[in-house]
Amino acid sequence: MTDRASARGAMAWALACAVASSIWCLTAAPRLGATFDEPVYVAAGLDRWRHGGVGGLMRLGTMPLAVDVVSLPVWVAERGRGEPYLLSTDGRGHVVDASDLPRVLPMARAATLIFWWILLASSWRLARGLGGPLAGVLAVVWLCAEPSLLAHATLATTDIAVTAMLLAFAVTLEPPEPSRSASYAASSPRRWLIPGLWFGLALLAKASAIVLAPAIALAFESARQDRDWRAFLARGTRIAVVGLTLAVVYCGSDWQVEESFVAWARSLPSGPAATVLTGTAEHLPIFSNAGEGIVQQIKHNVRGHDTYVLGQTYARAVWFYFPVVLTIKISAAMLVALVAILILRRIQVVNALLVAAVLILVLSPAFRVQTGIRMVLPLVVCAIAGLAVAWAQAIGRAKRRRGVLVASVAAVTLWSVMTAVRAWPDGLTFVNELWGGSDRAHELVSDSNYDWGQGLPALRASVGTGEAIAVWYWGSDPAIREAPFQPIDVRSLAAADEAAFAQQLRGRTLAVSATMLYGSVLSRDARVADEDRAALETAEALRRLLRARQPVGRVGTFFIYRF
Repeated sequence: MTDRASARGAMAWALACAVASSIWCLTAAPRLGATFDEPVYVAAGLDRWRHGGVGGLMRLGTMPLAVDVVSLPVWVAERGRGEPYLLSTDGRGHVVDASDLPRVLPMARAATLIFWWILLASSWRLARGLGGPLAGVLAVVWLCAEPSLLAHATLATTDIAVTAMLLAFAVTLEPPEPSRSASYAASSPRRWLIPGLWFGLALLAKASAIVLAPAIALAFESARQDRDWRAFLARGTRIAVVGLTLAVVYCGSDWQVEESFVAWARSLPSGPAATVLTGTAEHLPIFSNAGEGIVQQIKHNVRGHDTYVLGQTYARAVWFYFPVVLTIKISAAMLVALVAILILRRIQVVNALLVAAVLILVLSPAFRVQTGIRMVLPLVVCAIAGLAVAWAQAIGRAKRRRGVLVASVAAVTLWSVMTAVRAWPDGLTFVNELWGGSDRAHELVSDSNYDWGQGLPALRASVGTGEAIAVWYWGSDPAIREAPFQPIDVRSLAAADEAAFAQQLRGRTLAVSATMLYGSVLSRDARVADEDRAALETAEALRRLLRARQPVGRVGTFFIYRF
């Protein structure tokens, strides 16, 4: 077979896998309810298309690119029908009406596949450039079969978007062909302008790119034979300027004075500095803007987040969260393939993609918002694509036992595909076999690692519409307000003990979100605001009652109890 025929065959395999993964996502999306973040993303994005403005998203620390893309088909459909959807925010990032969200959510989710295809194409090009055609095909096949990636490619969120933009950014860090290296001199605008634009797009997808992009660039530079750190810093500075400029221009401004800035300036002790700052705050109509969004995300990271892992809630971030979660949420096939290649090839497996994954992992203790593997999806993609390069190189360099290596790759690939098939349609709940599988997931992880509020359609299908069911729900799906659900809100209940709850629930069926039973929400071990203390006591009493009983069944992410 000629090299050209081999390349065509490899491309055909990659395209087939990309199409199959897209079908996985499109068929899974209607079976999942809205996850916690999706209502605000779709509603705020739709408001942006209707009226412009970026203030609501910036106050949340949410960059607008992914939000704009997933809400665009909804806005186009709205214009076509000639009547607004019942979906809007208050302009400050809070959803005030999500009645039509179930109707439009499949459209918004389908738009995420734009980023998914960019991610696959970029990973294929990177792996192919580092390890040849086989590496490119393996990277695409393995990425398309990874449940956590498929899960987030199914949703109208930002995590696949930023991962795609970062991988596309990585493609631009090296010239694609040695013959073109002369036109990629360190001072050439092509060496920093194009990467700068992709960095800007990554930053517009999610503010975490401001840390992840330099980490990836550092990894690729460290893997070069002709490292020049002075030129690297100069190039990096230009890239940063281009990317930040693009982010600022794209976000624009609502041209308003920032009230919190004014209030802070007015609270300062009297003096010349306070006078200058107050006058500046009162006459500086440049908000909201990209800088506010980035600052809000930095503040969120500094404050951190309650963390739940291995069945334990922590009030602060813990250094081991992401290393542990990665071993739980990455498919067993990929973990076994990684260990096997390390044993077989040792130091020869090192490549730029694996270096990037390791560097992000080293940085991960500083990532204090620990709400799921989605926060480090770029690490997952770099690791899998780098692993594909390592295996392809091992096969290519093997002088003996090549058949064993090929058979091993085939077995890993088949294992991965079967894992993806079993994980459909709810890849968020996936936990690999090494940790006991998805049936034990709630004992290990919570939030977007398992129950992100997506389980209401499965619960509705199991109970039908004839029987009302009480639901203690964690999430933001507006379907919770529709029959047959009768939501329980512990914040609105008077303090009660177990006996009082048992009396109130007598003769009723209760469905409980896994995150309410196993997670950091209103947990005694988490940080709880003073106004939520009473709700915490009520929630703890209800948990004690439920943990003293055996559920009569499980439906998706819900435990079912009958009293």
